[in-house]
Amino acid sequence: MVNIITNSFDKCFPPICPDDVSVEVTDYSCSASDILTITFIVHDIYNRNLSSIELLWSCDNDSFSNITIPSAYGETYKANINILGCSGLIYFKAKIIVKGTFVESDKKTFSVSLCEEMENNALRAVWCGNIVGIETVPDYDLYVRETRIPFVPIYFKYMDKCFHIDSRYPKIPITDDLDILISSIGVKYNNCEFCSESIIPVPGPSSSTSSGAKWKYRSNL
Repeated sequence: MVNIITNSFDKCFPPICPDDVSVEVTDYSCSASDILTITFIVHDIYNRNLSSIELLWSCDNDSFSNITIPSAYGETYKANINILGCSGLIYFKAKIIVKGTFVESDKKTFSVSLCEEMENNALRAVWCGNIVGIETVPDYDLYVRETRIPFVPIYFKYMDKCFHIDSRYPKIPITDDLDILISSIGVKYNNCEFCSESIIPVPGPSSSTSSGAKWKYRSNL
């Protein structure tokens, strides 16, 4: 449902009508143990300029006393709010102004405990495979701390091998039994192929192949 607030009695006073514009929260999740990332989108059939775009939020009540200005990605907006010190529920809603009219999204709530659980979880990174014909199967299992994964799917390199993580992979509790657990991801790639291209051998003096030819590795790290 769209909440439209005007200073007049007619909420459909031209040019703003309920069917013309709406604000929709599309996603909200923890990107770290104390950061809640909220994504919303503005639907406007006339694509008008917005004079204000805000995310309103509050801890443990619906006062919406905090304001965060989101970053824009086309029609999509993303806001990161620091919930350190909050407990219980986070209340939030998106708000815009178009042609002097306030338009709000539905109110949403999020439990802080869901972010706290992330700190104790990891996701397994899967090897992309021997795409370029020079890699060997890793002899270890690689895990990434959940709070250090900014988005999925994600493609990255570790020890000159390419790995990927996506939303299909289950969360795993962090224990001492994990082979390798990392807390950061460096350069990110569009897919496994782009990552693997960064380690294609090119002529150089640094290493030798079985045929005796000299090679070096091209790296984007």
